[in-house]
Amino acid sequence: MSYRDALERTDPKKVQTLEPSSVQEREAIDRFSAFISNLTQGNIRAMCKAVYAADAFFNDTLTELNGAEEIERYFIRTAQTTERVIGRITAMAVSDGDYYFRWEMDVQFKKFKKGQIMHSIGMTHIRFDDHGKVVLHQDYWDAASGLFEHIPVLGSVIRLIKSRL
Repeated sequence: MSYRDALERTDPKKVQTLEPSSVQEREAIDRFSAFISNLTQGNIRAMCKAVYAADAFFNDTLTELNGAEEIERYFIRTAQTTERVIGRITAMAVSDGDYYFRWEMDVQFKKFKKGQIMHSIGMTHIRFDDHGKVVLHQDYWDAASGLFEHIPVLGSVIRLIKSRL
């Protein structure tokens, strides 16, 4: 399923969503925020299926996934390659069933740039179903500065291109 398909399938004008300003809405926002705040294997296993719907769409710029099972496996694989992943929600906006989370993330890999913390910024577009689970998750983030610039050879090429723009 593509992002456009997921947008259509989860359109708040066509499907039931959370009641604005409800306790359920606040709980869904808090659950999502808590989930991304500490992406350890244990936290992922404990929370992922409570955060994401069974048929959720997920795209983080690097990969596109469908379903809570696939999303959980992806996050666990990511956690296995890192010492830590800490996300912080810095702002949130809501518009007619669409939730936009601005965030910062610090990632420390086990083997890649060992000991260094890579900092990234981004925004996530979320839609919740009427049970407060994420049915759409689309990330927009600076993959070049947040990740690719740190990869040997590729990073040099990206920095060269940026310097010439």
